[in-house]
Amino acid sequence: MNVPGLQLARVSKIFGSSVAVDRLDLDIAEGEFISLLGPSGCGKTTTLMMVAGFEDVSEGSIRIRGRHVENLAPEHRRIGMMFQAYALFPHMNVAANVGYGLKMRGVAKVEREARVKRALAMVHMEAFADRSPRSLSGGQQQRIALARALVVEPDILLLDEPFSALDRELREELQHEVRRLQQELGITTVFVTHDQEEALLMSDRVAVMCAGRVEQCAAPAELYARPATPFVARFIGRGTLTEAAVLEAGANHCRLSCLGREVQVPRPLPVAAQKTANVFFRPEDATLRTSPEGAGAGLSFEARLEAVYFHGASSLAELAIIPSGERAFVDCTALSRHAALTTGETFTVDVPADRIHLVPLKP
Repeated sequence: MNVPGLQLARVSKIFGSSVAVDRLDLDIAEGEFISLLGPSGCGKTTTLMMVAGFEDVSEGSIRIRGRHVENLAPEHRRIGMMFQAYALFPHMNVAANVGYGLKMRGVAKVEREARVKRALAMVHMEAFADRSPRSLSGGQQQRIALARALVVEPDILLLDEPFSALDRELREELQHEVRRLQQELGITTVFVTHDQEEALLMSDRVAVMCAGRVEQCAAPAELYARPATPFVARFIGRGTLTEAAVLEAGANHCRLSCLGREVQVPRPLPVAAQKTANVFFRPEDATLRTSPEGAGAGLSFEARLEAVYFHGASSLAELAIIPSGERAFVDCTALSRHAALTTGETFTVDVPADRIHLVPLKP
């Protein structure tokens, strides 16, 4: 049986009367890159700080490669950490900054210098060894911070929103660089971010957190296409979520009443659903048409156009479902290229039955 690179078992963190992390369970495979994603205050950074040893665990256990670490000091956990703030020492040159952790661990000078040189080469900064951090750009400083995290050869790499202060082009460059190095070195990595696009791009799996708990932990494609809870459906990307009554539930299909229309969906009901469920679809799963005639076998409903958002290569329509006023989002790229879309205009929205996903009303 493979031992997880990192294992959190019923981990809680309580500040006074406030529960920041609530009985969190999470197994991260050796060499896996996992992101903790969620809104502000969901507990993702607190979780990272407990793994690092900067916050005590109120309840539960943390294991790194099978070894209990919840009672160990940070310097004894074999972790590397990279923050949003670079936290470089201004009175030391680049090489001294990168080698500081090794020096504190008592690594001999000759070995320390060799490892610092290798770490700087990994991040393409070997030519800057003698420079002051203050003379470097933000992106260069972040590369130095990454080299410092890697040079100690950690069992776990912890990244706390390290790119959020960088401009878009540099952020994307470093995202690819960190992911490349992580895969080459096979380091188990936990990445905290509030940026959905970043999490979906970089991760093997994403753990979506809300109110101190993991709502769903899955591969990016699974998370996007098949959200397990209403929170995940609303939080990840754009989507339409509306309630439906269950008329019939079979082993491989179910028949629903949704928005005044019966629709048969070629998949079983979620386990948690009984008499009601949420119908969910992504903007690219639906189409708009101006004619009310010609509905297909899926879900069709009328909606009023509220706004069109232009994203360069694509356009997104925001609509109000008639008569409920619930919001729906539909990709209107093709239609907007051939016709002017007028706010207030009524459209028919079509969603093929096989593009409908079912979400329990409650997790």
